[in-house]
Amino acid sequence: MVKGQIKEQDRLLDQSSLLSIQKNLSGKTRRSDIALIALFLTIVFGLSVAFFIIPDKDFSEEENRVLQGTPSISSPGKFADRLISGKYTSEIAKYYADQFPLRDSFVGLKAAVVLGLGGRENNSIIVGDGGRLAELPASFSEETVKKNTDVLISFAKVAESLGADFTAVAAPRSADVFTPFISSPSPLIYTEETRQAISGGLSVAKYIDLFDTLVPGIAEGEYLYYRTDHHWTTLGAYYGYCELVKSFGITPYSLDDFTISTVSSEFYGTAWSKAGMKWISPDEMQFFRYDGDDLFTTVLENKEETAFDGFYNESYLDKKDKYAAFLSGNNGRVTVTLGYGHGESQPREKMLIIKDSFAHAMVPFLARHFDLEIIDLRYYKSSVSDLIKECGISHVVAIYNYDSFVTENSFNILRLSTEE
Repeated sequence: MVKGQIKEQDRLLDQSSLLSIQKNLSGKTRRSDIALIALFLTIVFGLSVAFFIIPDKDFSEEENRVLQGTPSISSPGKFADRLISGKYTSEIAKYYADQFPLRDSFVGLKAAVVLGLGGRENNSIIVGDGGRLAELPASFSEETVKKNTDVLISFAKVAESLGADFTAVAAPRSADVFTPFISSPSPLIYTEETRQAISGGLSVAKYIDLFDTLVPGIAEGEYLYYRTDHHWTTLGAYYGYCELVKSFGITPYSLDDFTISTVSSEFYGTAWSKAGMKWISPDEMQFFRYDGDDLFTTVLENKEETAFDGFYNESYLDKKDKYAAFLSGNNGRVTVTLGYGHGESQPREKMLIIKDSFAHAMVPFLARHFDLEIIDLRYYKSSVSDLIKECGISHVVAIYNYDSFVTENSFNILRLSTEE
C-alpha cells in the first residue's frame, strides 16, 4: 500500500471515529440543551406569572421610598398628552422596574457584579473603607446656592427687625467627611466650591460651617456619621450643638451629662437602600438621654399622632426608617416645650429652627436651653415672620446639610416673610 493511500485511510478512520463520538454524545447534548432551554423558559414564564399574581407594593421598606403604581388611563385627554410626551411609557417602564418579582435580590446581585468587576460605585453610591457608603454629591450649582443664601440673608434681616437673632448652620455631606476612607471616585469635586459659595453667600449673616468641626474627628475614627445613611450620628449632632450654643455665649452640656444608650444595632440607612450592597453591616443608633428629658412635650401639627412625651417616637425603631425615631420624622411644624412645674420658675427663651432632617438629632440638646418651634419649609407654607411674632421667638437658627443649599427650592417660602 502506497504512502498516500495509507494517509487517506487514516483520515477516513479519524472521520469515522469522530462521527461515532458525535452520535454517542448527541443524545446527551440534546438532553442538556433541552434542560437549559426549559430552565430559561421556566424562569421567564415563572417571573411573568409571578408579576401578575403578586400584589403590587405601594412602598419599599428596604429602599424607603414610594413605588410606582399602575399608570392610570382613566382620563382620555390627559392620557393622550402623556402618551405623546412619553410620560406614560416612562411610567410603565418604572412600574415594571419597581414591581418586578425578586427585585431586591436582583438589585443586590447587580451591585455585587459591579463591585466584583472592580467598580467603586453603584447607583451613585460610593463605597469606602469599613463599609462606609456615601452618595456622590449633586452637581454644584452656584446659581442655586446664591438663590438660597440670598433668601436667607433677606429673611435674617426680617427676623432681626422682629427682635430675633439669626444664625445659619451648615453640616457637610457624607461624601465630604468620608474622603479619607474613599480612594475612588473622589467625592471632593464640589466640596470646596460648595463651602465657599455657602459661606460667601452668608458672609453678612452669622454663619457656622461645621466641616472643620467634624472632619478631623471622623478621620481619627470617631463615629460622627452613619456608615449606611446620609445623616450624622447623635454624637455628630452633639458636636454641632456645642458649636451653636457657644456662639450664643452658652456653655454646652458635657458628654458626662448624658446617659448614652444604644437603641438599635440594625439601622440600615438611605445610602444602604440605594446602593443595593446587601452585605454591608448595619449601623448602631444611640440616644443621649438625661434626667427629665421625658418631661418635654412634642406636638406635631396636623398629624393624627398629635403629641408625645420626650423627643423620641420609639415605634420607628421597629421600622426601616429608624432615624425617624427623632421627632417622628419630617413634619411641617413641631413644637417642643418644657412646662412649668418641671424645675422651671419662669418662661424659657424660645428658638425657631428652620431645617432639614439633620436638625432632628440636635433637638434633644437644644431643648435643654430653649423651648422650640421647628419648621420644615418643604411642608410648612405659612408666614414664618408671623410665627416669630406669635411665639415671641428670640433666636432663629437655620440648620441644613450642604446638599440642601445645592438642591432645595423650598427656601422660597421665606419670601412670604421678606415681602410682607
